[in-house]
Amino acid sequence: MNLKKLTLIILGLSPLDASSPVENSSESLNIVLSSTFGGRSHIKYLFEIAQHLRNRGHNIIYAAPQGNFKFNKPYNYTEYDIGGKIMNTRDMMKNIDVEQMVKNSMKLMPKRFGKISINQYEESFEKYEEMFKKIKVDLIICDFFSSVCLDSARKSNVPVITGFQGLNFGIAGAPFITNTMDSSPTTTESLSFYQRFKQGVITPLEMIYNFSDMAKQMNEVRKKYGVPSSHNPFGAFDQVMKISNTYIGFDEARPIPSTLKLVGPVMDDHMPPLDEELQAFLDSHKSMYVAFGSNVVLSEKFLQRLMGAMQLAIDNGAVEGVLWGLGNTHHEDFPKSYEVNGQAYSTKSILDGSHPYIRALKWAPQTTILNHSNTKLFISHGGIESSHEGIHSGTPILLMPMFGDQPRNARLIKNRGIGDFVDTINSTPYDFLEKIKELTRDDNYVLQDRVKHYQAISHDRNSMRESNAKFLEHYAKSAKICRKSQPPKPFEIPCELEPYMQADSRMSFISAYKIDILLDE
Repeated sequence: MNLKKLTLIILGLSPLDASSPVENSSESLNIVLSSTFGGRSHIKYLFEIAQHLRNRGHNIIYAAPQGNFKFNKPYNYTEYDIGGKIMNTRDMMKNIDVEQMVKNSMKLMPKRFGKISINQYEESFEKYEEMFKKIKVDLIICDFFSSVCLDSARKSNVPVITGFQGLNFGIAGAPFITNTMDSSPTTTESLSFYQRFKQGVITPLEMIYNFSDMAKQMNEVRKKYGVPSSHNPFGAFDQVMKISNTYIGFDEARPIPSTLKLVGPVMDDHMPPLDEELQAFLDSHKSMYVAFGSNVVLSEKFLQRLMGAMQLAIDNGAVEGVLWGLGNTHHEDFPKSYEVNGQAYSTKSILDGSHPYIRALKWAPQTTILNHSNTKLFISHGGIESSHEGIHSGTPILLMPMFGDQPRNARLIKNRGIGDFVDTINSTPYDFLEKIKELTRDDNYVLQDRVKHYQAISHDRNSMRESNAKFLEHYAKSAKICRKSQPPKPFEIPCELEPYMQADSRMSFISAYKIDILLDE
């Protein structure tokens, strides 16, 4: 950690750059943002909101393993190393059988996350406690994957908020909302009795069973550090304030709990300029942009399918060019050739940049590309950040989801009428082509109107980021005020959260839902 900045923070002074516009520095707060496992999307939205907090005179600290400090590069917040190794995502993804992950996501993900979470817990718990002793933290916001951050904050009586990517982990459930990790319907409104029974009874029981080993292992490591057990392996989300980088309009409408604030979509308004070659390519080609995030490593099978779809789309006039952000997929992962309609094409021209219509980019300025008027389609894996960027730019989206929240995001985008998805395992280049043609059709006015409609909703919600920053400031200040006379014990509901807790959280299920009265009748 930068010693000069840390010294200023310990003394209660603000290490702001002198050129930063300060809106209100009457009471400087130390606000910590923390992420451990997970990519940039797990913390970027908090970095964006925190810019408003820094401009209001508050000290922003990023607590993470050193391997995550790269996410902080454009923001230059104070860094605090909480230890722990960051697994090389490329090595991890190359060892994942994507087809098996798609088929058995609910079984395989807990096994992988469990080991990572336990290692991070044991490597970082004492580092968090050490940080809380060194720095008077007024608020820490922990990524939902960072169980160690949440548990250590609650043990040390530090005001804490958990940040989420969407409405997963049951944080905003409703009887009519499905919560499966696949691309099945997102609500029960069109399901048969059997399907509703499966969604409401069987699937939740399967999820509990699949996560049971991870929950047991996490509770064993919690016991070592004096933390109570939790039925949720990731932590007691029901006993803390929560924020989520999503919004109603993208996700399905439902009652939002009073202990959850939706702050999304938080978009990066900075658009890096295109270089001359990319600018010229986009200016002269009706294009589609292809990218599968920063983590996915595509296998030869998927690459052949994608290249076949690109070639067909160009040959059939659906688009005139393709920009392809390779992300974590490297040149050595590609097959030497791919085949379309019995004709073999060499991959070499795509990789060396000599292909006249397909450009493969090691790094792509995604936001700028999506906002170009000639980008007519975005082919994506369906990560929530990429989904938000596609919607915000007004670009139709075609998805090939892999795992996690991606299949559900794909269904949500199809539900909104602003895109579609393909069967990740069984689709062919020709399946891609039919959907590409439909989504890029010039006279598809219904699609175009819906894309503009949801783009407008996204822009409206993104404009609330300063208000969301003020909420975080208010929550931290509320804790400082009420804790003077109501100091909480570790793991109790703190006074700053109490006004947001519904009465049913303090009642039995039978009393809260009047089951005893109904039975008496």
